[in-house]
Parts: sequence; structure tokens; C-alpha cells
Amino acid sequence: MHQKKIEENRNVNPLPTAAARYVEEMDWAIFALAPRSKVPMKGTNGFKDATKDLKVIERLWKESPQSNIGCATGSVSGVFVLDVDDAESFKVFCAGREFPVSAR
Repeated sequence: MHQKKIEENRNVNPLPTAAARYVEEMDWAIFALAPRSKVPMKGTNGFKDATKDLKVIERLWKESPQSNIGCATGSVSGVFVLDVDDAESFKVFCAGREFPVSAR
């Protein structure tokens, strides 16, 4: 039911649909970011507010439809992120290691 409501707004804004899809298909816990930003919405607790509750997600994007989407990393979403800022450091880090290929 919530997915249907979110999909009705798809032509207007793809973010609510994407937010619901990340939860339903990827099992990610998500939270609202400021529009066009990587910064949590003002007055929120950022990743600490991450949820998989579609009712909460619908409310968040109804209140602020242009909010960007943040994904809480770690065990809550099963996502590990490594942020490397330069190619040489990444090569050094990867040397002699094997990494799983993402299924998604």
C-alpha cells in the first residue's frame, strides 16, 4: 500500500520511490539528507535515524520531497564502505587482497 502511494508520485519526484526500493529490494536502512547534499537534514540525527519502516519513509519524503537519500552502513544494512581519496593509496591497500564482487 505504501509503495503504491510512493509510486503515484514517481513522475513528480523519483526519490520517494528510490527510498522505498532501497528498503524493499536491498534491505537497507535509510535516512533523509538535505536536498542535493550528503549532509543529514537539519534537526535530525543522521544515520542514527535510519529506518526500514516504509510508513516513516513515506512521511519523511512527504514532508521534504527533495531530500536526498542516505544509507546507514554497517550491520544494519549489510553494507561496508571504503572511501579512498587517491588511486595510489587504493592500489597499496588492495595489494595481495581478494575482495568479493558485489551481487547488486
